[in-house]
Amino acid sequence: YEGKEHKASGRYTKLQWPPVRSLPKSWWDLWRGFLQEWCGAALHIPQPLGKWYEEAEILTCCSFFLYERRLLTQSRDEWIEFSPWNMRSRTRFHRDAHEFTDLHLLRYAKIVDVTYKNSSIYVVSQATPSVVYASQSPAVVSIHDLHRDLPPDIQRIVGSIQWPDSHQILDVVDSIRSGTAMGVSDGSVRVSENRASHTWIIHATNGSAISGKGPVDGHSDSRTSHRAELQGQTAMFLIFSLLIQYFQLASVKLATFCDNQSVVNKVKQGWRSWRFRHTKGPDGDLQALLRETLNKMGQQTRVTYSSDWVKAHHDDDAVIKSLSRESALNVQIDQQTKEAYALPAQWQTRVFVPVFHAEGCAAYLGNNKITSYPQRSLLEHWQENEAKEYLHQRHGFQPATIAYIRWQSLRFALKKFSTHRRATAVKLIHRHLPTNEKLFKQGRIVMSSTCPRCVATDETNSHVFCCLNHEAVQQRKEDWLLLWKELYRARTATIIERTWKHHLQSIIALPNSINLVDSLRRLMVKWRSSYNKL
Repeated sequence: YEGKEHKASGRYTKLQWPPVRSLPKSWWDLWRGFLQEWCGAALHIPQPLGKWYEEAEILTCCSFFLYERRLLTQSRDEWIEFSPWNMRSRTRFHRDAHEFTDLHLLRYAKIVDVTYKNSSIYVVSQATPSVVYASQSPAVVSIHDLHRDLPPDIQRIVGSIQWPDSHQILDVVDSIRSGTAMGVSDGSVRVSENRASHTWIIHATNGSAISGKGPVDGHSDSRTSHRAELQGQTAMFLIFSLLIQYFQLASVKLATFCDNQSVVNKVKQGWRSWRFRHTKGPDGDLQALLRETLNKMGQQTRVTYSSDWVKAHHDDDAVIKSLSRESALNVQIDQQTKEAYALPAQWQTRVFVPVFHAEGCAAYLGNNKITSYPQRSLLEHWQENEAKEYLHQRHGFQPATIAYIRWQSLRFALKKFSTHRRATAVKLIHRHLPTNEKLFKQGRIVMSSTCPRCVATDETNSHVFCCLNHEAVQQRKEDWLLLWKELYRARTATIIERTWKHHLQSIIALPNSINLVDSLRRLMVKWRSSYNKL
């Protein structure tokens, strides 16, 4: 082996090779390096490769294109065409090629696989998409051009940008270079409107700023405040990377702020590796995109960044001028997240989320992308019918009832409990508490099924709520009072309170429950009126 072309090497074969012209020397050097690393410097193959198969077919994938009955391929810088075998042939072509000049037809051609056999070229398969050759992008003369050349899905992550004039952009760049620039992001979710938005700002010390706002896409269950906050941080770092790339910043120091502690921790800790099965946690697609952006920034220049938490809604209890710089910016962009809902139709929330290049792969249930915890989501989908059947048999739930329940809110409520309390709550919901009645039927206790507290009746799941034991009644009163304190503090609607009262009063057997609630409300009203007079 001397690194020569096929014919120049003095070897011959009966196989019909594709028409490939002389290859560059760098290609032969690459092939020689592969053989030397695989076989050793002496090019000794450890095991024989076996004999050549007779009448073997050589396939070339995705190197030929078919337009009507014209077979096309590219050879170096020119395109060539193969004529059909006869006037009716659509899959068999002559091997003699001639120049192809109708380049405008390439966008309508189909990608095909061919085989060489019996002095002919045969089309063996055809791809469905057409070949669309993207026109060359105009020259990059401004930061706006770099943003224009971003893929559409990345532009949607960034959102609609409010570009300042060139002087203010230079002020922001100088602030980034000196380490005084500050980036703040925020997110908003409107569950009732089934929409979400995010916003971000890169602020210089003299007041110049680049800001943006846009939608947060995804299924309603995956469109959480965490995703909105994470998308704001991702969009902000994408703009940071464009500024570093265009202005060729040698060393930068960034300070970012967010009012979501979980997102701050992710940016602080970073990602040592990215694996679908290990790191596909909450909003893993945005995590992958953010990680890739940070890695590219590190490759372009020496980047030092910090991420810190900032308290949200400072404007509720403070004057804007008295706030710190990051808090004042958080108040500013919090208002912009509400303004983002008034953007044009192309910037409104969508359900479909594409697969980002950074994440590599994604799983979909219909048109809904699984953006968080794919294993759990797939298991829930596969076991959905069994769970609905159980709820129907156990509780008599109809499909309309199941669709009406906010399962995601129930998940969040149970997630706040400890493991032991969560298990108890689930058993209580499904009437599986280990009461004396159940244990007696199972033969796990031999005395009786009587309630050990009131010793008056059997201890069933419903009896737990209405036991007349003095200590049990007192405990329920305290829990009842605590419940209404929380509802009042959360400004729960009166109709919801009355509905709860109507349904719970007969279950928990509190004779003075109405008086307790009414007295609590009167006490709260008196306290609020006294507070307002101060």
